[in-house]
Amino acid sequence: MAGATESGEGAVVPRGPVLLLLPDPDADAAVDRTVAGRPSVEFLVRSAREAGFAEAIAAPGASAAPAGVRSACSLDPVDAPALVVYDTAYVRAPLLRLMVLHPLEPGERYTIYDVEGRPAAVFHGRLARVADEMAVAESLDLPPEYEDGAAVRWVGDDDRRAAEATIFEDLGVPDLSVSPWDRWVVAHLLRWLAPWGRRPERVEFAALLLAVASGLLAMVRAVWGPAAGAAALTLAVTVQRALEPLRRIHDVPPPKDRLASAVRSIGHAAYLAGLTYRLVSDESRPMVASLVLLAVGVAAAFLALLRAREYLQGRVDGPLALQRAEGWIRRMGIEPAPWWRGLPALELIGFVLALSGRANLPWLIFVLASAARLWRWFVATESLRRPLAAGGAAAPATDAAAAGAPAHGHASRATDPDAPHPPQDAEIRGSEPVSTGPEV
Repeated sequence: MAGATESGEGAVVPRGPVLLLLPDPDADAAVDRTVAGRPSVEFLVRSAREAGFAEAIAAPGASAAPAGVRSACSLDPVDAPALVVYDTAYVRAPLLRLMVLHPLEPGERYTIYDVEGRPAAVFHGRLARVADEMAVAESLDLPPEYEDGAAVRWVGDDDRRAAEATIFEDLGVPDLSVSPWDRWVVAHLLRWLAPWGRRPERVEFAALLLAVASGLLAMVRAVWGPAAGAAALTLAVTVQRALEPLRRIHDVPPPKDRLASAVRSIGHAAYLAGLTYRLVSDESRPMVASLVLLAVGVAAAFLALLRAREYLQGRVDGPLALQRAEGWIRRMGIEPAPWWRGLPALELIGFVLALSGRANLPWLIFVLASAARLWRWFVATESLRRPLAAGGAAAPATDAAAAGAPAHGHASRATDPDAPHPPQDAEIRGSEPVSTGPEV
């Protein structure tokens, strides 16, 4: 039986396939093959281990492999089913699970091609020894859903977008190449935050500090105070959006609290408080006008804090949630452009207005935004209003944060209902038709 080992009692114990990494002869050595600060080969090895591969081996000349990958010499014995793959390639996680569930017969081998038609990996029913080069064979018949995107091979810099999109899809991370804001800001932020990826609670605390600092900066009696506060708030919201992808990329379990989801609302409250203080403290303004500004500012900041309380209670879709800007755009019969996704529009508008040096312009925008929070509560049913009045029990998170961030908690790729799963009854063969089986 291929891929089996003898246990201490003499019983035959099935052994999972082996992942063998080969150096890519066509790879451009000058290309930086990192995704959010981590080598792309690390995601392949991690997916293979989660799929059930028994071992990962690096052949001579392969790129620096992550911890746990055994270095081997040419012709070292393997004697197991194996996926021989270039160290620049990434094979979809659902396909790796199918390889574990349905290994080939000894003597069979089939090639997996990438989206450009280049050989990326060869699946062996039994590999006797560590190979020096990839023995390309006929194409592997794949389930229809994986025919056009079974693998991606990162040869040159032109392959970066396809490689990142494929890896992000398997991780459950939204494609960061669609929106310019995600591509140029969030993606670079994820690379910069990579050293703290294993401790995202530090990043969460930094986002909270930035949110609170936005109010303190807005109080500064200088022309740049409101703009500096708006910039800190925009950065805090962007860091908040990067937290969930950061956890998934670094395979960190979700936190027990929901503080990260409330960062945006806390920042709105702090910035409004700072701007209100700045406006009220103007001695040239009549007392009555100052009292009106104070009352409106305090009410708007309080509504933002109530929204933060909803997040902390787990009611992401509570009655004080701001309606997404995409919803208003669609109400006007216009389909939002892809670049709009993930854009912190409210914070950026406030920043642009604050560049004038006048605190009343961004203050008015955020007051109107807080007032808009009452619309959903005003038109909501009694069951939705009741938690706001009575404190309500926490409900499970069901929607993304208004800043475009996903819900705070996330499941592992093995249990995520939105993650791609292979057909349970599908088999992969080079010469036999594939049964897609029941949908999962």
